[in-house]
Amino acid sequence: MADVEERLKHLVEYAYSKVPYFNYAVNNADVNVWELGEKCALADLPSFSKDTIIEYGYANFISSDFLDENNHLIMSSNVRTERTSGTTRDSMEIPWEHSDYLGSIKFHWQYRKAHGNITPLSICVSGINMPRDDTVVVKNNYIYFNINNLSDECVVDLFETFKTVKPEWIYTFGSVLFVLLKKSERLGLRLPDSIRYIEVVGEPFLPYYKDFSEKITGMRIHDAYGCTETNGIAYTCKNGHFHIMDENAITEIVDETGKPLPYGETGYICVTGIYNRLMPFIRYRLNDMGELHKGTDCDCGNKSDYLTIHTTRLPKIVVFDDESVYSGCKVFFAIDNIFAIRRPAKESLLFSMKYHSVHTYEVVFNDEQTASLDRKRLEASFKGAMSAYGLTDVDFVFSYSDQLRRKDINGYLEMKNE
Repeated sequence: MADVEERLKHLVEYAYSKVPYFNYAVNNADVNVWELGEKCALADLPSFSKDTIIEYGYANFISSDFLDENNHLIMSSNVRTERTSGTTRDSMEIPWEHSDYLGSIKFHWQYRKAHGNITPLSICVSGINMPRDDTVVVKNNYIYFNINNLSDECVVDLFETFKTVKPEWIYTFGSVLFVLLKKSERLGLRLPDSIRYIEVVGEPFLPYYKDFSEKITGMRIHDAYGCTETNGIAYTCKNGHFHIMDENAITEIVDETGKPLPYGETGYICVTGIYNRLMPFIRYRLNDMGELHKGTDCDCGNKSDYLTIHTTRLPKIVVFDDESVYSGCKVFFAIDNIFAIRRPAKESLLFSMKYHSVHTYEVVFNDEQTASLDRKRLEASFKGAMSAYGLTDVDFVFSYSDQLRRKDINGYLEMKNE
């Protein structure tokens, strides 16, 4: 850990010298960054969130070494940008120096090598955004399928591609993996034996999705937790615990003011990525909630502390239609294009769902379509389905509109007849 402490010390000193907001916030907190690790601890530094970036302005969080006279990011061959998902607040470009980015993701590759003998040259199946009618593209050592078109045709095309290009691992959203496996099961298709490792990222991997996916594949699914701002934060062990990737991100649990909380106490997950100098994220408070536990409490062999993460975000796709889990209604929701994945039945209640506030989403139903229904029962059924499948820490507010347009619709619900 000495290397981590030394890198952190240099990062903090650099951010203080070069990043306007960090300099301002540290001075405001009356902290001497030159004494980090001696009299000053990481917890003495101020925390911030995406709301802070929006309030103070994006350019104030980027090193002056990479801004032109108009405070615009200077792009070069050594600068790359990665975009956040936008599931909580606005999507945002995160710039990295290319060498720092590679330094950060090397810990992912070490994990994959250890657990699946996967290297950057291994043939990967991955879902990406493509034009609506596209299905599968093979490029270099990747087989890309269109997550905006998970139609039967797309799934069949993907499995046809497997006959000539043998994949070794899958890397995608947990909910996309679930839909892919659910459809392949119905279509009588089977993953090739060449696949030896599956990793899901970017969203909560609901217990129902995990159990189904592991049963169908006969494999352990590796669940990675991270954010675009820092890259990897944690990976699950065989016991399902998210052990911290200490070499890449320092992780704390804090209250709303940024005060660290003790082991086992619930608060906000707060991370410090030790590789990104261009846009440093030092004590960056995420909207995710969780608790931190001592690594020695887990018998998997990994002694790094681990997180319990509360599901405060929605998966990219929600398919809740298993009456053995919840019989009150069926819910289908997709951030992108539900019509490419599944067509609603005529009696389905269409709705729009979008981010409302931290841990809360707004669900808008068609006013005319629901006028004759018991809306309290409708809302209770919706919440009941979400809770039954594991979304217990997410809340919903409901409204009804006569202006619900087709292009806004990203979900539908089928009520069970009484």
